[in-house]
Amino acid sequence: MGVSWTRGSCFKASAEEAKRVMDKLAEEGRLTPADLVEVSRPKDAPLHQDFFSLTDKEAAQKWREYRATVMIASIVVTRDEEETQTVTRAYFNIERGTRQYIQTEIIMSDEAKKERLLEVAKRELEAFRAKYRNLEILSGVMSAIDDVLKEGRGA
Repeated sequence: MGVSWTRGSCFKASAEEAKRVMDKLAEEGRLTPADLVEVSRPKDAPLHQDFFSLTDKEAAQKWREYRATVMIASIVVTRDEEETQTVTRAYFNIERGTRQYIQTEIIMSDEAKKERLLEVAKRELEAFRAKYRNLEILSGVMSAIDDVLKEGRGA
């Protein structure tokens, strides 16, 4: 069995070391974000320098940015169309490596931006498939995801 971070993760610590720390907490029945932060607090803890060594000021700013991200992603637009209503996100981040969000209407009116949004959607489908592949009840969903992803590869 190999252990690695998911694609796109930005952790410096080895995934194996992080898993050891997390397995120990899980065996003790306390694998929670708060407990992971707590066991990583000592300067000599395996995960301290990688992710949890922020000063309180830096951590507060990161928290505010996280909450702002949640806020941006939580805005939806409802449109009445004939006999139905559609609800869509108002903004998407379609550029890798940035935190810039673009209005959905602008994305949908530009072919290049629309293609980038489709690439984001396909990455999210791949992540969903990897996360839930062991749930037999979702086999029909997984087949549909496979069809969509194959279509995008020119198959």
